[in-house]
Amino acid sequence: MKRLLRKLALYYALLELLLVGLAVLLKLRARSTTDVTSDDVRLTAALGAEVFRSEAFAFTSAEVTTVYCAASLDLREAAPGASPMTVVVRAFRGGVNIVVPQGWEIEVTAKAISGGTADRTESSEDPNAPRLIVSGLLVMGGVIVQHSDGALGEDEIEELINERSNG
Repeated sequence: MKRLLRKLALYYALLELLLVGLAVLLKLRARSTTDVTSDDVRLTAALGAEVFRSEAFAFTSAEVTTVYCAASLDLREAAPGASPMTVVVRAFRGGVNIVVPQGWEIEVTAKAISGGTADRTESSEDPNAPRLIVSGLLVMGGVIVQHSDGALGEDEIEELINERSNG
């Protein structure tokens, strides 16, 4: 049994080493959008956080990729383009924070494996409200869509802990 556990630990360590190496390659090769007025955004973060604040004249889509870190996409200053707008999220051991303006209708369809999604926005009563679909894959990571970029308060953290322990 000890030999099996040692082998599993070795394989896990080798897998982690391989994944960190891939993250380093991603960091060296991938380029994020730097033009804040771009309607199509690409945000890539590997081994270090990335923040992008969009001022697009007609935002249509974004791709956000994180590996071993976090990324934040702020769309509060972006004008909505053709509806539905899309954000495709790929997160491996990382998190993505998407900040949207009041009045947008949000639909989160991203799939999480050992991670999670949270839509903390208020639903729009307007049937013509701009619509944003957040899709993608999260592996040991998460995505939060919210109206503000502020950090969680103590009450919110306690509420999340209680939700996790009771559910």
